Amino acid sequence: MFKKTTTSAVPTVKNSLQNALFLQTALLVSATVFLMVLTAYLLARSQIRMVTYDQLRTVASAKEDLLESILSRQREQIALLGDESEVVDSPAIRRLLGLEALFTVQSDRTITIVKGEIPYTLSAESINLIMQSETTTLFPIFLNKELVSYVIVTPKETVGEHLVAIFDADPLLAMALDSSVGNGNLYIGFRNENDLYLLHAQNGVPTSLYVGPFDDLFEKNVALALAAGGREGELETEDYADIKVLAAYRSVPTLGWGVMATTDRATAYAPIARLTSTMFAAGFVIIVLSVLFVLNLAKRITSPLLELKDKLSSLETKKWSFDRTIFTGNELEIVDNAAFELTGRLRDSYEHLEEKVRERTRELAEKNAQNEAVLRSIEFGLVVTDAKGIVNLVNDAMSGLTKHNAQDAVGKPFEGILTLAGKDDKPLDPKEHPINVVLQEKKTYLRVPDPGFLLVTADGQHVPIFIAVTPIMQGDTCIGTVAVFRDVTEDRRIDKLKSEFISLASHQLRTPLSAIRWYIEMLLHGDCGQIDHECYKPIEAIGVANDRMIQLVNSLLHSAKLEMGTFSINPKPIDLIDVLRSVEELFAHEVRSKGIEIKTSGVDAHVPIVADADGLKLILQNLIGNAIKYSPEKSQVEIIVTHGDKELSIVVRDQGIGIPEHQKQHIFEKLFRADNARSTDADGNGLGLYIAKIATEAMRGTITFISEEKKGTTFTFTLPQ
Repeated sequence: MFKKTTTSAVPTVKNSLQNALFLQTALLVSATVFLMVLTAYLLARSQIRMVTYDQLRTVASAKEDLLESILSRQREQIALLGDESEVVDSPAIRRLLGLEALFTVQSDRTITIVKGEIPYTLSAESINLIMQSETTTLFPIFLNKELVSYVIVTPKETVGEHLVAIFDADPLLAMALDSSVGNGNLYIGFRNENDLYLLHAQNGVPTSLYVGPFDDLFEKNVALALAAGGREGELETEDYADIKVLAAYRSVPTLGWGVMATTDRATAYAPIARLTSTMFAAGFVIIVLSVLFVLNLAKRITSPLLELKDKLSSLETKKWSFDRTIFTGNELEIVDNAAFELTGRLRDSYEHLEEKVRERTRELAEKNAQNEAVLRSIEFGLVVTDAKGIVNLVNDAMSGLTKHNAQDAVGKPFEGILTLAGKDDKPLDPKEHPINVVLQEKKTYLRVPDPGFLLVTADGQHVPIFIAVTPIMQGDTCIGTVAVFRDVTEDRRIDKLKSEFISLASHQLRTPLSAIRWYIEMLLHGDCGQIDHECYKPIEAIGVANDRMIQLVNSLLHSAKLEMGTFSINPKPIDLIDVLRSVEELFAHEVRSKGIEIKTSGVDAHVPIVADADGLKLILQNLIGNAIKYSPEKSQVEIIVTHGDKELSIVVRDQGIGIPEHQKQHIFEKLFRADNARSTDADGNGLGLYIAKIATEAMRGTITFISEEKKGTTFTFTLPQ
């Protein structure tokens, strides 16, 4: 049925299309502006960084070119002077910057002063270095780890004679430090052995400052160390005041110096901050204008939609009134027209559906009436429960059997409606209740032989019933059970009469059968005279048939006594070895003829067994007899005994034909024989396992089995101790 849409079903404002358009557009515009500002910032920063590095490279290169040009000119002039015979009055000497002394060194190490005075004593090592120079060479002179001068040596035309010029380093250093880098600084560094020094001007006087070990600074990529080591490049680093700077560095190969030009990074990037602020302000204005525009656009778009929503919300069952009011010429008008047409189809469909519902309701009412009539007419009691054991459905027969009111039973736990007791009239353990068993195992409960449950009615009577319970499955999940039960008082009365008749008939048959067996044995042993060879085999066959008849009568007699409860159970200490030996003697002929080995384990002659000797012998006789009968020749039958404080367990395992999977549930039924058993032995009677089952239960024990067709069967029965 269609219902009017309530106000609570209408989306709230926070979920409206208008808000969605507004928020998404604002987010898109904001993200776009942010990306544009970020891109511009990165591009501008990269450009400023590039321009700054170009400027610093220019300054460093200019200083390096200046120093190299001065030194190159001095070297060239000294080299030219070395070719002149008279150098004292040469005009070139007067143009040499910082010249302190000019002298010659002969091959015999004699020093001749040409101009000025030597400012310090030349060591033998220095003279050897001068004499080894084959070309014009420049040597720096350090005193107390400070650069005080530098020497230029050139060989003269006279063999073994060298012209030596000593220059004061201060003019060169002053020229090197005299430079401006705008907002930056210019540094000169030089290496003395493994020490790095920084040159700077102190009160106008060039002074060297020790920086640190050259090798360590070079490995750490300190710019000045890289320059002094012959490298060139640019990097972002910290100066000697721990201020972040942009630096360009170059090498002065002639002196082994390094030149580094730096500028403060914050100062270099200052224009970027101003540009970024301007762009953010412009972006904010763009965002505000865009959001206002989108807000207005969203209102124009969503206004017809809200109108359409109101019209659809006003629709009610049987009142399919919808008028077209949107004429925008776009998709909204198409939606409004589609809603108009859909309303008409809904009206037609609703009318058709109403008719179908009325028709189906009549059919269901008739079907329900039929189902109720069927349930009322069922003679068996019916109880349907859910997965928790709560009664959902009962029939009238249930009320007649349990004395509970059918209406009051629905909605209550099944234990209070379908209360069961065992054969001994004691309340049944809840775990053993058939409905609980089915809910746990998810399998149909149909026990044969009948376990003999008693139904405890509402007025306290105990009624024998037969019950079958089936699970209600939904896939692999059990969602409930269906229990069907009936009164079997009359059935049990008839069974008792039948058992009494069988018992009486068996007793009456045993006497003539025993007499026949006695006379056959007399004939076979020649007590009545020698018989012909031709007659011997027929008489022997009559004896075998008579033995089978006696065995059948004994089985019928045993089953009748067990069913009537007249089989006397008298548990007492017995010798299990004697019981097993007596059973094995019964089948000695079959064991020898088939070559079967009977292997017994776990039997202790010193441990007393408490059980009824006749009942135990009856169970073992049927289990061992079946194992021998259905085992192949030269196979093995195992008998395993386990004796505990509370129970005795005996396992009989064979390697025989096994039990077909689809017939395992019937194996303990009276007179039932599996298909492969009938084809193997046509003379069986189907009473052996039935007798073993009811005899075990009569002794308050349990019997189970595991079997696989063509691979053998294992029966296990336990008796309480």
